[in-house]
Amino acid sequence: MAQRLPLTDSVLLYSLWSGYRDKPEMTGFLSRCLELRINEVTLHSSGHATPEETQRLLERVYPKTIIPVHTLCSDWFAEETLAIAVCCALKYENDFDRALIAAVNHSGDSDSAGAVTGNLLGARLGLAGIPAKYLENLELKSVILELADDLHHGVLSSYGTQFPPPVHVSGTLELALGDAKYNTAKYEPKSIS
Repeated sequence: MAQRLPLTDSVLLYSLWSGYRDKPEMTGFLSRCLELRINEVTLHSSGHATPEETQRLLERVYPKTIIPVHTLCSDWFAEETLAIAVCCALKYENDFDRALIAAVNHSGDSDSAGAVTGNLLGARLGLAGIPAKYLENLELKSVILELADDLHHGVLSSYGTQFPPPVHVSGTLELALGDAKYNTAKYEPKSIS
């Protein structure tokens, strides 16, 4: 993070139990913060800060950048992933890198939060808004781009000349073509015997 964001004169709000300071990973983290001239403020309270308390703090401090480094709760559920992703995508709506950095810097399901944030911003910014470094070695890039085009524009009518739409689809030609292209797998359960 220090290479991507100006962290000098930042503030670390340390809100954990003081006994955690003795753990090797925490001593290393706090030492690095000192090296980067990140000021530390201990703000320990019983339990975790509520969203309302956090909002009041942000309104008083007016930070330029917020980097969450912890989860919203001790258990991890899909709604926390979505909440963090939406928060990061809204905070950095025009900065793909900063949004991803914020999304993955916590102790929860950070890879999922980063993936959802990337999806949200990819939909908002389009292909041109995604830095090239994320696209260079993207696995199945052509398949992903084709799917994105189909979602945005609809399946091209020329696709129907390759595979006729299945009879079971009702509605528009576009729905029938999409069904023919993407719903081709059939589930056949194996016998239990």
